[in-house]
This record gives sequence, structure tokens and C-alpha cells, in this order.
Amino acid sequence: MLALAVNAQHTFRAAPFRFGPNIAIDDGWLDVCIYRPRTALDRAGLLWSIFRQRADGERMVVRKARSVEIKAPDVQWHEVDGEVYRGNVLRAEIVAGGGEAVANYDDVASWSGAESLVGQAIDAFGKLDILVNNAGILRDGMSFNLSEQEWDSVIRVHLKGHFAPSRFAAVYWREQAKAGEPVTGRIINTSSESGLFGNAGQSNYAAAKAGLIGFTKSVAREYGSRNITCNAVAPGYVRTELTTGSLTDDMVGELVKMTPIKREGTAEDVAAAVAFLCSERAGFITGQVIAVDGGLSL
Repeated sequence: MLALAVNAQHTFRAAPFRFGPNIAIDDGWLDVCIYRPRTALDRAGLLWSIFRQRADGERMVVRKARSVEIKAPDVQWHEVDGEVYRGNVLRAEIVAGGGEAVANYDDVASWSGAESLVGQAIDAFGKLDILVNNAGILRDGMSFNLSEQEWDSVIRVHLKGHFAPSRFAAVYWREQAKAGEPVTGRIINTSSESGLFGNAGQSNYAAAKAGLIGFTKSVAREYGSRNITCNAVAPGYVRTELTTGSLTDDMVGELVKMTPIKREGTAEDVAAAVAFLCSERAGFITGQVIAVDGGLSL
């Protein structure tokens, strides 16, 4: 079996909270699901579930605590400023389906949090095979209006939040290789078309996502001799909770007109690319950035 660690971070409207395989609250939190998939198809299904949840707002936010109906005893709840957020949902679903998963709520943009994430995966499942870095937030605004905090927080979450877990995963894999153990490591980073081409009103986000491309290529060169690949996906315009406030139906319609594959992209499209890069079939692919956009960037 493979041991897979996925981290994610998200924003909802103006209120900061993290969303992905689990949910945690406050700028100091990051939510992580560490999972051991049983098969390659199971692994793809997990990733689809993660990205699908990002596009499904009603599954993750309940406005009033009194209206909450707990349907799974293993689900954790977090309340901030009168709003209730459901955490640990994906883990409960995985376990209910016969899988194995543990949740980690450390901040992966902190040194100790990233070390904890990797260490927990190894402690829980005996090894780590795959790291999917998917942490991200938005603090959009024209560059002349951005505050220092809005710049720093986006750079920190995206860049350091990818670097720190990758660093501790690489340390583990290097130690395994030195001990004579076979190593087949996978790191998948999440960039964006904003990182490829820039985007007005997203100078902080675009700079961070462009930085991840350079980081991905550098890591691929550093780790390749250890049989560790590092690639990135650069999703196009996909409606998720992160983009729901900025992508109207009219905008999506115009984007579809400009896209060679004449349909709207989905979270499942992105997850399928990530699942492939996690697989053995992608073992000779490294340092690449795959645009998942239906050809919009051509």
C-alpha cells in the first residue's frame, strides 16, 4: 500500500478558514488528511473527493450552531465568531468506506507543523510515498491597495507551505535511501495559470504560484537521483469555494468560448491529473507543470 499526505488551505468569502480534506479555523491552522489508499483507483477516488469537496460549499459550512445535524460520530466541529465549521469529514468518509486515514491540523507553513505532518504519516502507516501540496489562500487586490499582511500571508502559505513539507519528506526519503531501502517518492505541487501568465488583482497570488514553478523544477533536479519526482499542476478557471466569489456564470460562459475543449473545467479534471502524477506510470516525468485548462492557455 502507498501512504499519501495531502494538505489544503482555503478561504471562504472574507472570513479566513482552511478547507480541503478536513476543515480547521483561524490563520494559525492548516488541515491535512493523511491517507493510505489501497489501489491506484482508490487513490484517484480520494483525490477526486478532496477536490470535489472544495467545490461543494454546503458540505463544509453551517451558519448556525443550533441547525447543525451531526451525521457521523467521528466528525469534529469548530466554532468561530458564531459560525460552525465541519472538520474531519473526509477522514470519516474514508474510514466508513473501509479505508485508513488520520487527520492533522498543524500549520504546514510552520517548520514544526510540516515536520509533524510528515512524521504523523510515517508513524501512522510506517512510511510516506506521496506528498500532495495543495495549501493556498487568496487575498486579492490591486497591488497598490495590498497591505503588507495580505502580501506576506499569501506568500507564506503558498511558498513556505509547499517548501516545508517537501523538505521533511525529502529528509525521510534520503534517510531511507541511505539505509538501502527502495525509494519511490512523489511530490505534486499546486500552481495556477496566474503563476504562468499573471493576473490583474492577484500580484501576490501570481508571484507565489510562479515561485512554485521554480521551486518544482529545482526540487526535481535535486531529488531525481533518489528516484523522487516533483511535478506541479496549474489549474485553469475552475469553480471551487476559493473562486466562487470571482467567477460569475457570464464569466465562465466567456471562458468556455475561448477554450478549445468547449466545456467548463471541474475539480475532478484537476484531481485526475494529480492522481496520474502520483502513479507509477508517471515515474519518468519530473519537473513538469501540467496546465489543466482545456487548452485555454494555448
